[in-house]
Amino acid sequence: MDSRLPSLVLVLAVAACASTPEWSKPGATQAEIDADVNACRAAAEKIPVVPRPQTTTPSGAPSYPTGTGLDAERQLVLAQRLERCMRERGYQLVQR
Repeated sequence: MDSRLPSLVLVLAVAACASTPEWSKPGATQAEIDADVNACRAAAEKIPVVPRPQTTTPSGAPSYPTGTGLDAERQLVLAQRLERCMRERGYQLVQR
């Protein structure tokens, strides 16, 4: 038996119990929250994500992310836009 197994089980058990943040707004129903999340997500995706230079090449030209780096950049920008939109609508992220 692997001696790391008990530690792995403990880590998985703690991760399973961890709560995830959810959007909350006093007086809002779950249907209203879902509608606002969908509206904010749609608004965030309407604007193209322009990659920011990550590094500079030896010649001094900027180097832009590609492949999974570009995907990660896009996901981060979309998440920031969604959060800004929801906060502007009066929502807060809370642990449940």
